[in-house]
Amino acid sequence: ASYDPETAWTYEAGAKTQWADGRLRLNLAVFYTNFDDLQVEQLDDAGLTLIIDNAASAKIKGVELETVFAPVPAVQLWLSGSYIDSEYEDFIDSSGADLSGNSLARTPEIMLNVGGSFSASVADSLTLRARLEYSWQDEMPWGVENTVYEGSYGLLDARLSLGSRDGRWEAALYGKNLGDELYRVDVIPFLGDVFARYAPPRSYGLQLTTNF
Repeated sequence: ASYDPETAWTYEAGAKTQWADGRLRLNLAVFYTNFDDLQVEQLDDAGLTLIIDNAASAKIKGVELETVFAPVPAVQLWLSGSYIDSEYEDFIDSSGADLSGNSLARTPEIMLNVGGSFSASVADSLTLRARLEYSWQDEMPWGVENTVYEGSYGLLDARLSLGSRDGRWEAALYGKNLGDELYRVDVIPFLGDVFARYAPPRSYGLQLTTNF
């Protein structure tokens, strides 16, 4: 099935600022996007195929905030987040269902990220680095129908490394999804059920890197 091109007008305003002799960076942006004939992917149950439909129109508006703070040269802390309000407007899909007013698929309303890193010299030729980061996202609909949702979840990652100051080599220990969150990275609704692919569980690893 054919579909039309989509167009979008985006408006954004914001500010990028630095404070405390450059040790504190604060960025803020507000935005609004208006789509015409937005292309959306849907599952055709009759043909068992994925098809592209054009939503008559859609809009996204929101705000993003980013702050980075370095209290001392060896430490960096950061916090960022976004709020997004999205909606399909005047959307009748290929099956005749009225999806007007639904939220855009795969678009969490709130997302947050917070973390910190540490870097210090060890002896004359080595550098020790540590990083801890936590990210969280609000629930979101997987499809345009807004019938299947992914609940909110947070991920905690950590990394500790030791390497040469000239960047020739590095050895690192890392852990991902340390909270062992169970969440899906892909979902396809099908005949009243869903096929889902899940993200890896808690994992650890050793990484060795060398540059020639």
